[in-house]
Amino acid sequence: MVEQQLRFKTARPNPYFHTPRVRPSEHARLHPVLMKQRAHLVAVHAEANAHAHEAYVPGQPELLQLVAERFATGERFEAMLAARRPMAASVPAHLELPASRFQDGASVADALARFAAFLRPDDRVCCWGRFPLDLLHAEGFEPSLVINLREAAARVLGRSPGGPEQAARALPGGDEPRRAWTDGRAGRRIAALGTILDRLLTAPAGA
Repeated sequence: MVEQQLRFKTARPNPYFHTPRVRPSEHARLHPVLMKQRAHLVAVHAEANAHAHEAYVPGQPELLQLVAERFATGERFEAMLAARRPMAASVPAHLELPASRFQDGASVADALARFAAFLRPDDRVCCWGRFPLDLLHAEGFEPSLVINLREAAARVLGRSPGGPEQAARALPGGDEPRRAWTDGRAGRRIAALGTILDRLLTAPAGA
């Protein structure tokens, strides 16, 4: 009788046992969402004229350089703005551009009018953190649809992603990183954002 019960128990699966579900990775979750929006993704990077706190210069950091690239088509936007406050001495070093590049910049109104014409109503502005958005907000420009690539990279990596260049190197994907198409730190950053989008839009292994 006992032997018969043991044979029955071995042959019949436990009705209360369920094979554990394999949860999709964050990359696998994010990939189809971004793929649906692919035609509307625009990488955006902004640089500022920002004084150190101890400089005691009144006012907030102001938009000084704005670059963007439409992911699907490669269309590009670039604007250098005239400083409205005294130029911080650290700006050329931080932005990796000679001081002469900041002379004869565009007005805020002209630069943002061009940027508004570059964007389409259903575009998603893809930026690294909130700083570019804060600079645009301070000038009265509010993108309606935004994707924070820093948050997306952190989700996929499962940790702090570091800066854009570090995240571009750390994210999985076999394509070569993009090359800068404009000078200075903005060139490196917008190329890194493009590479991050390349990585996130590459189907994860096993998908």
